[in-house]
Amino acid sequence: MIKPGGRRGLGFALDVIPIGIEYIAAVIENDVEDVNIIDMELEQQPLEFFIDSFRPDLVGITMAATDYNEGLRLAKIAKEKGCTTVLGGYHPTFTPDDILSNSWVDLVIRGEGEFTMKDLVQMSTPKDVLGLSYKQDGKIVHNAERPLIQDLDALPFPARHLRRHKYTEFVKIDKKWERDMISMSRGCWGRCSFCCEPSMSGGLQRFRSPENVMKELLEISSFHNGRPLYI
Repeated sequence: MIKPGGRRGLGFALDVIPIGIEYIAAVIENDVEDVNIIDMELEQQPLEFFIDSFRPDLVGITMAATDYNEGLRLAKIAKEKGCTTVLGGYHPTFTPDDILSNSWVDLVIRGEGEFTMKDLVQMSTPKDVLGLSYKQDGKIVHNAERPLIQDLDALPFPARHLRRHKYTEFVKIDKKWERDMISMSRGCWGRCSFCCEPSMSGGLQRFRSPENVMKELLEISSFHNGRPLYI
């Protein structure tokens, strides 16, 4: 599971922790032999190093519009190394045909990726996996849409234990605080024409329960051993 580097777009403005792929990793962790999360923003080695080290069957890349060139560059490297490539996130959801027009992209996950990826690794075939697009006999196939996850409390918490790096934040009091991120809702009621969110959520918004959010906040604090923390 790869987050492209380059500090562009939201990644530049917020230095976002990739909890999206941490959620996916948490959902599939018991279904695969091994899963690794690679944040190319922080790694000192090129992608080739990690593919040679981990020898993955499947390489998943999350992509926003501002990650377009870098995401496809990473997909090409993975494909040339013999991996099956799957791209997901806002931009592939919005433009799956464009993404699949690249010969080094095998699969596109449209919409929320947790259970689409779970079905894919369990079934080992893209056929009939809801929310998946792929190529067959030279043609692009779009499987039926996957319904939005209605009960967000049913999702496991992001697989923070798979992080290879600590995310830190320096605050004005000159103390080094560790940093983490939490997602308390998904989607948006708006249908703004300039925004990618409607393609992901269809103008719907869903919320986690306060109890579930508090449970994760306590888990985050424990994960950071009670040290000063910016969330």
